[in-house]
Amino acid sequence: ILLSLFLLGFGFWFWQGKKPPVTKQPAKTEEPSPQPELSLPPSLIPTQGAKLISISNNEEIPAILAQLTKTEIPLGSFSRVAIKNSEENRWASLSDLASAFKIDVPSEIFGKLDPNFTLAIFSQKEGGRIALVAKTSDSPGLINLLKNWDKNVAKNVIILDEKKFQPLTSYFRIAGFRGISIKYLTFSRNDVGIVYLIFNDYFVLTSSFGSMEKIIEGLHKSFNAFPIV
Repeated sequence: ILLSLFLLGFGFWFWQGKKPPVTKQPAKTEEPSPQPELSLPPSLIPTQGAKLISISNNEEIPAILAQLTKTEIPLGSFSRVAIKNSEENRWASLSDLASAFKIDVPSEIFGKLDPNFTLAIFSQKEGGRIALVAKTSDSPGLINLLKNWDKNVAKNVIILDEKKFQPLTSYFRIAGFRGISIKYLTFSRNDVGIVYLIFNDYFVLTSSFGSMEKIIEGLHKSFNAFPIV
């Protein structure tokens, strides 16, 4: 009986061992679909060319813009800057820019602005300056929000062009150009500061008075947005 059991067991093992090994089919891997191309919205101001920049995080933005202000741009003209977040395949938002420069901006302000804004570098004799133009469908609401915002900003150190600036005054002042009221906060006599205006359905923010003047003239000429007085 023991011998019979042994032979049966051996035969079972022998024939099992003769079976060809089962080969596992390699798992099929699907190649990631290519990311769709981003279309750049039309510029809101006249510009000479565009510089397309790719980033992986917002912290890269200040250094990139600082470098772009040193590039050769025809004096008195704007060069558009389009910043793409390569990780998320999207254009950098207004909140991305505020976060990059460590400027505390209430989310309600972003909600009043069209996301298809225009960012540009302006070439003036003092050097390159940053300019931003966006449209708004609620100018009165945006004006009220910015009144509270600029009081807070004027009391804090702001980072511009990778440098920390202390405002020369603790409040925004008002100036007029071509019949338009402009609010500005000066950081340097070399025409560096925060300058902004809201008129009709346009919001304009620049880092110099010179670039603001150019934008006002350009918007009136190209889009008839502002009345020239």
